[in-house]
Amino acid sequence: MDDIPAIMQFIEKNWKENHILARDENFFHWMYTDEEGCNVVLAEDEHNDICGMIGVIKYNSTKNPDIVGTMWKVLHTKNPQLGLDIGKKMYEIYNPRCDIGPGLNKRALKINQMMGYFGAAMGHLYVLGACMEYRIAKVIKKQERISCMSKKRLVEIHTEEKLRMIYDDALQRKRVPYKDFNYVVHRFIQHPIYSYRFFGIENEKGVIKAFFVVREVEHDGAKVCKIVDYYGPYEEIIDTASEMYRFVDENNYEYMDIYCYGVPEEYLFTAGFSWCTNEEAIIPNYFAPFEQKNTDIYFAASLWGEFDVFRGDADQDRPS
Repeated sequence: MDDIPAIMQFIEKNWKENHILARDENFFHWMYTDEEGCNVVLAEDEHNDICGMIGVIKYNSTKNPDIVGTMWKVLHTKNPQLGLDIGKKMYEIYNPRCDIGPGLNKRALKINQMMGYFGAAMGHLYVLGACMEYRIAKVIKKQERISCMSKKRLVEIHTEEKLRMIYDDALQRKRVPYKDFNYVVHRFIQHPIYSYRFFGIENEKGVIKAFFVVREVEHDGAKVCKIVDYYGPYEEIIDTASEMYRFVDENNYEYMDIYCYGVPEEYLFTAGFSWCTNEEAIIPNYFAPFEQKNTDIYFAASLWGEFDVFRGDADQDRPS
């Protein structure tokens, strides 16, 4: 914990001026500290000055947790392998099952693939709202809506206790990354800046087996809804299109979008989602500052296999 001021100064000087992790100590503690200490692996030079770092986020508290390395930064030193050395040290300390997370650019993706990691782009899909005017999105071709009525309903969940009842730990343990319920509470309910909402999918029997995590974003007098995470069987998404349309229209959203990997696309299509393509629409992802463009988000994983990755994983969907 004593290193935190020095780490924040290192980020300010070497990452980005006025970065939130350099200016907001409360946010830094929320992101990188727990009861075991500060989850940042450091390299120091002969003068005990920081010359490299990687911040670690743990998805669960098992002996071999799924983790993700973030804010990976090294200075030019006599050791050309310093970045790799920090990565190896992270593995020695945390002994993870998998290192996995989104947020890579194309260059970082190639480096990870050269190291033997699996890497890919996340799918970006959206449901367009029935707006007279679009200020955030740029719509070239409007979606054709599915006409059938769903027997399922989106129901807002207001309490941690209700979320805990819905959350299926046995199912989540089968996924990579495995995000335990403590992660859900810390990441979304206890977020120090953003306000997240939770919506369950209630089936025709009145049972909720899955829930979305969403965040509303406003810009230029308009607003959109970002789906940042999902918990539960993916089959619950099937045939929810009319509910998705109702949700975006009643809330006057220009669109609701999702970045994900692992969710069957055919399920999302029956929920009214379409692939985001430059030929049909510009669905912005960045709002601080606002950028009206489509953005690819890449992820990498130290294992090869099936993954379940969402926009809210790693250090994504974070204030800047």
